[in-house]
Amino acid sequence: MAVPIITALKMWAGTLFTKDDWDFNFSQIVSWLADGNADLVVNTVKTTNGIDLDGAQISNLGAATTGSQAVTLDQANTLLNRTSYYYPFSVASGKVDSNGNAAYIQKDSDTQVTILAGNVNPDLVCILSDGTIESVTSNTVLTVPTANGTYHIIKEKEQAITITAGASNKVTVAKAYPSTPNIGDYFCDNSTVPFKGYKYTSSGWVETPFCWLGDVKVSSGAATVTQFPYNNNKFDVNKNSLELVYDVRNINYSSGVSISIPTSNNRYTVPYDGVYIGWGYANQFQINLVINNVTTDIIIRDQADGASYSNIFVPLSKGDVIYWTNTPTESALKFYRYKA
Repeated sequence: MAVPIITALKMWAGTLFTKDDWDFNFSQIVSWLADGNADLVVNTVKTTNGIDLDGAQISNLGAATTGSQAVTLDQANTLLNRTSYYYPFSVASGKVDSNGNAAYIQKDSDTQVTILAGNVNPDLVCILSDGTIESVTSNTVLTVPTANGTYHIIKEKEQAITITAGASNKVTVAKAYPSTPNIGDYFCDNSTVPFKGYKYTSSGWVETPFCWLGDVKVSSGAATVTQFPYNNNKFDVNKNSLELVYDVRNINYSSGVSISIPTSNNRYTVPYDGVYIGWGYANQFQINLVINNVTTDIIIRDQADGASYSNIFVPLSKGDVIYWTNTPTESALKFYRYKA
């Protein structure tokens, strides 16, 4: 593309412009503004309804930012594309096969795979757990371990693509840390937005934004490659949603997490998004649930016989602070985080 030049318009040549002359000039100007084939040089752009980039990338910042406040090309593209159609913690685009499916991992042999990027193939665009966008512009050759196990292909922030070394290493995508991690494991916390990535080291979990590209499973010397569809961030709605459907006829309370009775002097901060079950009875009085200092109409009513229990289902967000308006004497009154 090029900057429009004035000589592309019909100019005054000592004779009056005709209707065709005016029509030509106006259509040429409209084309410069709207056909996407011209570079426009302006001093300032102000909008009343934002700028729609449609996933486009900046190609040259030039002197747009300077000094200590300068914005790099990668930073600008990351910021712009966080509002685009990309999904965090996914591979956004790259080589495809004849059916249009992702084909960025090539199995060379049972002991070697190549991540195809750049050269004769499209760049591999990775969206890390924190939403950062990084492009891989050249092939990466990885040696596959020979021991039986599943090995994970990882792109850490500002690092080359690697494959996990341990046959028992895992990548976990969940709302809570894995309970028995091994050194070299990865964890993507999807309870926050943006997601947070971690790597387990000798110092414990260390925040490490990363992208999970795929796996290589080795069994009896044979390697099988798995790669993910583009824009797939491994969020399983069946496992990670707010579990809005319950079988209230047969609640398994042992599947929940019993907590101390939350009172005004012993308030409970919700650790995860989810639906929580209040279970118990309020002998001699009715009690209301307070959420973030607001008394709600969520109640457990008086059950004078001391044996009839009430169940309430309450959707709560991570960080909510809850307690009951009165302190019950019944130890049975507890709050459970529901687990399907």
